[in-house]
Amino acid sequence: MKLSSALFVASLALASAGHYVPEKETRSPPHTGRKDDRPNQLRGGEASAGKLRDARGSGHAAGELRAAAHGSGRGRTRTGHATPKQERQEPEYEPEYDVLIVGAGAAGLSAAHIFDYDGWNYKVLEAHETEIGGRVRQSFEFGDDFNIDLGAEFMHTTQSVGNGKYDSGFQLLQEMVKHKLEDDYKTKYTKQEPRLVTLLPSMETEAYHTPPEYRFAGGVSWYSFLTEEVAYDEVQANIEKGCVVNEIDYNTGTGVKVSCRNGRTFTAWHVIVTVPMKMLQQNSITFKPTLPSEYTDAINSFNIADGFKIWLEFDKQWYPEISTRDADYQSFLKSWTVDTYEKGNSAGYRIFWNEMYPYSTDRHIVGGLIYGDKAKEYEGMSPAQIKDSILNLLTPYVNGAQATFNGNWEVQNWADEPYIESAYTIFADEDYQTKMRTPLPSTDVPKLLFAGEAMNYNWAFVHGAAETGRSQAEKVMDAEW
Repeated sequence: MKLSSALFVASLALASAGHYVPEKETRSPPHTGRKDDRPNQLRGGEASAGKLRDARGSGHAAGELRAAAHGSGRGRTRTGHATPKQERQEPEYEPEYDVLIVGAGAAGLSAAHIFDYDGWNYKVLEAHETEIGGRVRQSFEFGDDFNIDLGAEFMHTTQSVGNGKYDSGFQLLQEMVKHKLEDDYKTKYTKQEPRLVTLLPSMETEAYHTPPEYRFAGGVSWYSFLTEEVAYDEVQANIEKGCVVNEIDYNTGTGVKVSCRNGRTFTAWHVIVTVPMKMLQQNSITFKPTLPSEYTDAINSFNIADGFKIWLEFDKQWYPEISTRDADYQSFLKSWTVDTYEKGNSAGYRIFWNEMYPYSTDRHIVGGLIYGDKAKEYEGMSPAQIKDSILNLLTPYVNGAQATFNGNWEVQNWADEPYIESAYTIFADEDYQTKMRTPLPSTDVPKLLFAGEAMNYNWAFVHGAAETGRSQAEKVMDAEW
């Protein structure tokens, strides 16, 4: 079977940025549910969210037109496309929606973005009661000036998802949305990553990102991008939180029926399932009829690694911009070249970075990602125990620089996160990925489709997950059944 190229650290789920936001560049972060007075504003008051969305550009339906279109269902598909409502004789039931999307991560929100722009009647079903974004989430534990991304951070511009490699973070982000992004994303909101990683304690340096890749520059984050630019207000209005999907019946004569643990049932012509691959491997959703064996074989072929992130604050900077230990470097290198499921079990990394890059500030916060085989060493530990263990690991370097831990810390363990229970893919087989991207019962009749980071041929990236959501949405929209 063909094998996908191996990926690098921390894009989809786990390398984050909690940046200092300089004065006069402050961007009020989106409402997170933790602070009721936190406004959903854009770029320090330069434009309201509504004004930005109203200026998306020609060809996009305005709010009133979209609302009217939602009521017409698939009757407003592209010219020449027969609609299911026209084709069906004595339907078993009249579907409530054109499309249901299971999961409000990067893939699910990106699919919703496409449907919203074309005026489809859709609903996103999200298991979490308060959060959207999947493995993209943020925190303000270190203060309101620091929007730490608990999940994704890096924009891997050197890893294409179908349209070639990207010249900048702006180009990558622009591909993810249908409206024109502000020019500030080119330089103000995105910055190049450092090129080198420093090994500790030898202080030798090795290539890290060459050519350099990108990260958000503070005040803007993967979370705010997803929740403002991809899932703008109209999209979020179509998200049903607290709906843990446990059954999908795609064997009905009309469309699909999706049931949640809370007893609610939804019907649609199509369903796109974007839950993390770990959830599919654990059979968290019952499919009727049972998925064909080639799909279950595909699901079980993915090696999905554990991982967690940690942030520690010190009284001075003792750490390089990006670093890993000499003892961990070989495992770090293996993670780039995983080409079998088994090799994925002995690859991973402990990598640390300056969370304040690229700003001048008197705060000294180091971020860390522990992933794959290295994360296994901390199984069963509480966040506090993980913090103590990592501090003990770093003590020789901290003491050598005469630095002191000031007691501020945070840990996000994605392996313990409900409805996720994993970090991101460490190995995927391309043939099985292709199978998972093939609709059921057929491409011509796409009732059931799958999307998510594991199914992008360069797995583990936010923009890769988004690509699968967009492409599966387009298959639905192009279907002529």
